[in-house]
Amino acid sequence: MPLYNCPVCDYPNVIPLFSFERACESCGCNSPMREWYLATKSAKRLRDNGGEDMVDVLSVYGGNYLNASTLKSEGLVGRLLTIVDTTVEQLGRSDNIKDKIVLIFKETNLRLPLNRTNSQILVEVFGDETEKWKQKTLTLQITRRQFQGQLVPAIEVVPNLM
Repeated sequence: MPLYNCPVCDYPNVIPLFSFERACESCGCNSPMREWYLATKSAKRLRDNGGEDMVDVLSVYGGNYLNASTLKSEGLVGRLLTIVDTTVEQLGRSDNIKDKIVLIFKETNLRLPLNRTNSQILVEVFGDETEKWKQKTLTLQITRRQFQGQLVPAIEVVPNLM
């Protein structure tokens, strides 16, 4: 069975070739694995055929959310970002959908769903009313966090205290 990374959270997932319709087991991004398989197959075909351009899964299928991989590729690590709004969105696997606070930034179209740790960090600094978070600034760093028994790349918020 081949090993692919989720294009949303970069978590490694083992994808049986006969089971294309499962969602990501870590972030619950609900991106059909069939799309990952097809995009990865296209990238391999290009590479094997001597193509000049490799397929970037995120550019093909997009994604509205930041993750450790896109944070780095978008050049947003350590960059000062301004919160322009917050929303609550239902995210997760179909069997485990949860409400998440999502940050919307001025500097990028990609949004950041907050995990419990990042939510608590922002509450400590900005307060527990998300309306008061608007126009506050922060930076995002890549760290590693425990998820389902494994250390995985994750985003950590660092509020700007100025």
